Amino acid sequence: MSNNKNTLFQNTALSTVLAISVCVAPAMAQTVSGQASGADNSVVLAQASKQIDVNISGGRISDALQLLSKQASFQLVGNAEFLSGDVTKPVVGSYTAQDAVKEILQGTGVEYEWDSNTLIITGRAKKDTGMPTRRDEMTSSQSLSGMLLEEVLVTASRREQALQDVAMSITAISPEIFTSAGHTELSDIIGYTPGFNYSNRLGRPGGGGTLTARGVGQQGGTPVVGIYMDDVPLSNNGPYANGQFAFDGLLGDIERIELLRGPQGTLYGATSIGGAVKYVTRKPSLDEYRGNAAATLSSTNEGGFNKIFSGRLSAPLVIDKLGVTVAGFFEDNAGFVDSADSVTGTIAEENVDSYERYGFSGDIYFKFSDRFDFRGRVLHQKSTYEGFSRVSLDENTLKSVFSPLSSLGALGENDLQNTYYAGTFEYQFDGATLTSTSSYVEDRLALTNDLTTLLSGAADFLSGSPFGTTTAVPFIENGGSEKFVQEVRLTSEASDQLEWIAGLYYAKEDTSKTQDITAQPTGFNLFNSDGPSNYEEYAAFGNLTYYFTPDFDVTGGVRISKSKMDFASVSSGPFGGGIPPLATIESTVDTWLFAARYRPSEDLSLYARAASGYRAAPASSPLVDPITGKTISPLVTPDTLWSYEVGAKGEVAEGRFSYDLALWYIDWDNFQAHIIFNGFAILGNAASGISAKGAEGSFTVRPVDGFSITSTFAYSDSSLNEDEPMLDGLKGQQVVFVPKWTVSTQARYDFTLSNGYEAHIGGGFRYVGSTRSDFTDDGAFLPGVSDPMTDGPFDSAFNIPTDSYFLVDLNAGITRGNISLNLYATNLFNKIAYGNTFGRNVNGVLEATGVPIRPRTIGAVLSVDF
Repeated sequence: MSNNKNTLFQNTALSTVLAISVCVAPAMAQTVSGQASGADNSVVLAQASKQIDVNISGGRISDALQLLSKQASFQLVGNAEFLSGDVTKPVVGSYTAQDAVKEILQGTGVEYEWDSNTLIITGRAKKDTGMPTRRDEMTSSQSLSGMLLEEVLVTASRREQALQDVAMSITAISPEIFTSAGHTELSDIIGYTPGFNYSNRLGRPGGGGTLTARGVGQQGGTPVVGIYMDDVPLSNNGPYANGQFAFDGLLGDIERIELLRGPQGTLYGATSIGGAVKYVTRKPSLDEYRGNAAATLSSTNEGGFNKIFSGRLSAPLVIDKLGVTVAGFFEDNAGFVDSADSVTGTIAEENVDSYERYGFSGDIYFKFSDRFDFRGRVLHQKSTYEGFSRVSLDENTLKSVFSPLSSLGALGENDLQNTYYAGTFEYQFDGATLTSTSSYVEDRLALTNDLTTLLSGAADFLSGSPFGTTTAVPFIENGGSEKFVQEVRLTSEASDQLEWIAGLYYAKEDTSKTQDITAQPTGFNLFNSDGPSNYEEYAAFGNLTYYFTPDFDVTGGVRISKSKMDFASVSSGPFGGGIPPLATIESTVDTWLFAARYRPSEDLSLYARAASGYRAAPASSPLVDPITGKTISPLVTPDTLWSYEVGAKGEVAEGRFSYDLALWYIDWDNFQAHIIFNGFAILGNAASGISAKGAEGSFTVRPVDGFSITSTFAYSDSSLNEDEPMLDGLKGQQVVFVPKWTVSTQARYDFTLSNGYEAHIGGGFRYVGSTRSDFTDDGAFLPGVSDPMTDGPFDSAFNIPTDSYFLVDLNAGITRGNISLNLYATNLFNKIAYGNTFGRNVNGVLEATGVPIRPRTIGAVLSVDF
């Protein structure tokens, strides 16, 4: 349709990762493949069957297809390098879009596919260009001169759209580009993604941590950034979620990752208050065998030898009807943090944060008819480790107590695992698509931690034992969740007048967590708890887009959610709260979206967006002050925010320079926050809320063919509106774990060697500004404000700011045919820096820790496509 930008990629960097499968309703699509030199495209697509007047007298092939796509209202994606040269003969007269494309490309050797209303340029005969002719080969390093995808088809708005046409700030990423450069975890690429930040306060290796977006920091237990696998929510709403994204899909069978900035409450619901991360999986092939196998070997400074093996295979079981994909990976990471003796400082064990991580997935796609199809997916991931990737710091100097990368923490047996099942039916009615998705997600967490330094004195004091009796205080936690989600939605077909989505959503989530803190060798029970929780939610949602003109449209959306959470906690010990009555929290929340988009030209899109988001109100475990006997269990309420945003996306100089800019402001009420008491965390709300404002942008320059430079920046000023005694926070203090500035730049140059070899060199840098670890600056409560937690000698957490840091990465590669070899170095100058720090003050004993950035790692990736 005329209001949608026809996206033919003008640069190899932006194109090759994706001519990848556009996520259309499969029931609408009949795929036609062929070579322009005479392939017989016998299937006539409904969208391309209308006769139009065509007048293309000649000129460049790319210009001719761009012009035709405007006239016939179809999408155009692919690799522009395959479209070099001129039209071989004029095409003038009345044609269908399909026949016109065939005539334009006749004799050029260009290969293409039709997928619904999208023409995908897939290759060109080697005799003409020397370029690969299969789409699978197009994703190899030989033709990737950039890291970020800007003009691709995305599904962030629950319908297929060109990225430039979406009225919000989005980054779309190809995982293969990052993994081939040594960035194998989602946290690794956040430094190159404007507006997102990663926090891993505990230093859990191989998964675990929190994501934040813009100024929306993670302070409560429920995530602020929702994680989705296609349309399935992986994040938890219960009180034991802890904001963790133990699932990391970067090594899985993922086609692309869409990172959505700003609240996504109307279409994605709770936990997407700051943004969302959406893993888009590859659809199984129905017409050809395709696969990949890769081995990544690397060595980390101060650490050891790391290994990753991965592979995937997709095959049609019944041509054009039934396809299946199987994929898996295994990672053995040697770690880099050593365990030190707390007295002598000597190294007791090296690389205690080593871990193993593996995952596998299966995917089946059954196309019953042109209108009806089914897709079923299963996935499992697990990571195990002994120690944490954190270093013991001196609370005054903020330097490592002993060797640069050593920890005083005890070892344990820890594992995180995730299992995912999903089934999606789609049926194409005349004018709309019905989508029904059922899913079941299970998470399991088992960990141990050492609280001896924090609680040994308290254990002796409370048990009446002589000081020094307690020699160990292990903390043992087991938790998990089971979540069932059913969503049904009806999506109108693309239109140049009116588009809409309407849906219903149901979620049932059961979570549990047991904790035990028993002093050794006395066996004195400091704290023991067992608390199940049940969460249930019903929601109805929808949005509507009206096009006043082909270049101006507005969108309105709403979601009404009703949730109920039941919570029980049975606990014992001096810090336990006994057996309180069952707690039930019910809430009804509405979220809204208003957006407007204006296209003054084909190369510029302007938009304004106002949206709200929320998090449900989880219950908080009761905690008892052992001095006063007072039970502390603040009432937790939902937190809500409104976000206001304006942005511009476009390109100039025929795609040589492209940009994506956004300015935003957030008003956040009642935000949920952790209150640390004597090493324990309980949940509450800030009374006065948070205000945040900021800007972000990305710029790509392509001075010559094969060479691109992409730079990003993000600025976030997110601070408390008033003094917050419960948080021990002052008005104007920056939100925890949110840097004010992040900046990155990446460059890549692709070139051709002799004898059919393709090569590239590239690199980048990442800058992250300093962050706060807590609102409290000195471990004492605010002057003139009574301690809201206790009248005893116990204090709270305190702020240990991180220093800003600057990291440099390099990579290079060579490809011949379907085999690629990539070399890389991350953190090239071996910068010792901390991504997170944390401080606690318990009974006069201070504990300060830092989670270091991975030291310099040098490695190689050998990859084979087949």
